[in-house]
Amino acid sequence: MAMNSLDEEIEAAYRLEKSIWPILKGHRPEVQNVVIADMLATFLAGHAPPLREVVLEQTIELVKTLLPVNEAILFEGKGHPYTLERPMEKTFDEALMDLIDEYMIAAEQNDNGDVAEMREDIISALELRLMALKEESE
Repeated sequence: MAMNSLDEEIEAAYRLEKSIWPILKGHRPEVQNVVIADMLATFLAGHAPPLREVVLEQTIELVKTLLPVNEAILFEGKGHPYTLERPMEKTFDEALMDLIDEYMIAAEQNDNGDVAEMREDIISALELRLMALKEESE
């Protein structure tokens, strides 16, 4: 299957993420926080001032959507070690389905109208994420 531009963008994003995290790894959370906050501020500064609040809200929503999935991956579905007394609110499958639903909503908002193409884009995005995770574990 030939890659379309969305596949290429997603793959590029995961390659970039894979190159950034080793630099942050091992630093205290406070240091990581400053770096990520500064990168986010630079990202937002590149948008016209009237759009910044909307872009920030969209980014925060994306982070909230990705958080349970990343936590499940990071902690192998067991939840964060400091929350063992209260298990994860969602199972890994529930979090994954929520992520897929979010992808569908985002694709529908782009309104390209082709449901089959939206599903293919979602499958491609998930496949690329799984490939990246497999590479990280090797």
